[in-house]
Amino acid sequence: MISQPAIQHKCVHCGLHFRYEAGLTPSQDYCCWGCKTVYEILTKSGLQKFYDIKANGVCFAPPLPALSGSGHFTHWDSKSRDVQIFVGGVHCSACLWLLEQIPKALPEDVLSARLDIGRSLLYVQLSNIGAVSRVGELIRSWGYRPQLVNESREIQELQKNEVRSQILELGIAGALAGNIMLMSLGVYAGAAGGVATLFDWVAGLLAIPVVFYSGRSLFVNVKRSITQKYFSIDAPILLAILVAFFWSWANLLQGQHELYFDSLSSLVFLILASRYVLNQLRRFDLHASGSVLKEGSSLKVSVGDLVMIDMNQELSFDGVIRTGSVFVDQSFLTGESLPVRLNKGDIMYAGSQVLGFGEKVDGTEGDIQPQVEVVAVGSETRLAKMVEQIKNTKGQSSRVEKLYDRLAQGLMILVCFVGFALFAWHAYHGQWQAAFSRTMALFIVTCPCALAFATPLNVSFALRRALRLGLVIKNPDVFELGQKIKNIYFDKTGTLTITSLKVESNSIPENEWPNLRALVSRSRHPMSRAIMSDIGLGVMSTCVGWREIIGLGVEANVAGHLYELKKSQIGESSTRPSVDFFKNGELLGQVFLSNALRSDAPSAISSLQKQNYNLSILSGDRQGVVNSVAMELKLKSDQAFGDLLPEDKAQYVLGEGSLFVGDGINDALALKTATVGIAMHGGLESALENSSMYMVRSDLNLVDEYLQLSRKVRKIHIVNFIYSTLYNLISGGLAIFGFMNPLVAAIVMPLSATSVFVYTYFAYRNERSMAVRL
Repeated sequence: MISQPAIQHKCVHCGLHFRYEAGLTPSQDYCCWGCKTVYEILTKSGLQKFYDIKANGVCFAPPLPALSGSGHFTHWDSKSRDVQIFVGGVHCSACLWLLEQIPKALPEDVLSARLDIGRSLLYVQLSNIGAVSRVGELIRSWGYRPQLVNESREIQELQKNEVRSQILELGIAGALAGNIMLMSLGVYAGAAGGVATLFDWVAGLLAIPVVFYSGRSLFVNVKRSITQKYFSIDAPILLAILVAFFWSWANLLQGQHELYFDSLSSLVFLILASRYVLNQLRRFDLHASGSVLKEGSSLKVSVGDLVMIDMNQELSFDGVIRTGSVFVDQSFLTGESLPVRLNKGDIMYAGSQVLGFGEKVDGTEGDIQPQVEVVAVGSETRLAKMVEQIKNTKGQSSRVEKLYDRLAQGLMILVCFVGFALFAWHAYHGQWQAAFSRTMALFIVTCPCALAFATPLNVSFALRRALRLGLVIKNPDVFELGQKIKNIYFDKTGTLTITSLKVESNSIPENEWPNLRALVSRSRHPMSRAIMSDIGLGVMSTCVGWREIIGLGVEANVAGHLYELKKSQIGESSTRPSVDFFKNGELLGQVFLSNALRSDAPSAISSLQKQNYNLSILSGDRQGVVNSVAMELKLKSDQAFGDLLPEDKAQYVLGEGSLFVGDGINDALALKTATVGIAMHGGLESALENSSMYMVRSDLNLVDEYLQLSRKVRKIHIVNFIYSTLYNLISGGLAIFGFMNPLVAAIVMPLSATSVFVYTYFAYRNERSMAVRL
């Protein structure tokens, strides 16, 4: 293997090291265009002293590293750059809301920001490469700890560090709270005089790190909510803790024994413990749903290496063929079921399987191993980017989640209003102990964690369930949209009928087959594939101006003659699909094909009919052929529509409550237009671009499974909402009327979220029928 060493340059403005790449960075002196612009402005303005101060100054917080190449980008092109940023300190829905407001704070630099709260991973789409440092500075100014990541192992390591930090804070709070309780217990047991005073002072000193070190996340959250002008439930909790802390110290300095160090330290410990439990529940679910769809071999290569590839090898990297040629299977990526020949200079993608080597110079079958230069490895491969796009789905917030987030915010505001009114009422009557205790208990126990946690938890479990069924979901909104589906449309060829059609008769003269091959060899339509398979490999004419008109046919010029392969207007049987072959407008022959139903089509259609969905077939085939298929499926003739162009199909599915099932390539327009589009085949890449979801397992019964899963999601949403609401009403009432003190409230608080998790987990545990009766 041959590897190319990277030459590092140092930016004259920011001082960071980078790898120069022509066209991506301005020159070898600047890591990005932003640094170049700032440097020129400073020098022209006579402010060069900035660099002297910078060189001799102190860096309090290291900036995000400059991105000179594609190494840290999950996607990059001439218009945008996508980066992943691990954000330490994320713990609630308010954090999610705030971080997703970055595009509003930096409208000229950031196109979008999406937080995967389960992994504390922020996906940012930048409009220019120089904006990374500004994004990092903004996130840091909000009290978070941002760090650029690339590989999944970096994310896991950062997550471990974050958990270790939480455990350290929790452990210190627990250890000190235990010792403070021992000191207080001595006083409660009757210690007096100098011994009691000593115990009080020890308790007071131990309480300082509990409040200001272990409880620092409360300070950060409150500061962030004030600067960004949104409400945080931590504000009244922190206020009560600080009042109790300074009140206790004031009494301690005056020699009084009315102290609350034991209560407030125990409270901080229990709050941290409950939030740690919630974070672990969230990480358990969302991390578990990040399944790898397809994994190549673990060949260790680096960019620039020259690799000899073997027969039947599945590539784990993207590479350019430098010598030889090869036949590969790229069906998982592109949907192309036939082997593809790649020659020198062509790109082989990760996930491609080597089926054979190309031809030698003399035309015989090749047996010389091609050499491939590695151009992308790991998360930078085309396949990895697609898999990451699928995994990122769980980081997206559906419309239902955003609604519940707003309800949680409203609940916090209502609780604070009631809490302050409760405090004022007891204070007015001189009941200061009850005012502090009941108000604090109310703020703690009615934390809207369960309400904010329930919806993303439910959606995440549903995404994982869908993936296990064989459905790759592009956007979590499809679960909400699935509840509105009334009309279901199916493409015919390759969807209701088998993908691989069979030629029954071919009247095209054999001397025209080389010209016929020139037309059908490039087409992905099932009819073209069936004809190519029937006439076999052989001599192929050279054509120019090849063009495929979706829904009509293919055409090309061969030796000055116009050849066309078109959908037949008439045929020997109106119930069989057929195509006509023309030369300069003259009919040379016809090809008739079989049109067998998929084995799963009758059961899938029957099941959907029983649920009173309106079913229809949309096809580009002749009306007679479509009617024949409809009859086999026991559908009426007015539910079968033939002779349709792609634009016609899109018009049929236009409107709310429509679901279309078809080919990810040929039916792209209808898939995009429908309320929900399901691609059955056509390759993962095109499906992710054109449809709402993709069937990894080609089974029409998955349509019914998806619709039932959508109803299940709705049912669990309702149950969790009712439970969370009743929990807050009952526990809040107990706190208001004095039946629950702050310590009990801190113990009870995580029980709501834990109960929601347990119910949701067991609701999805059953891997059998997903039928739900509402």
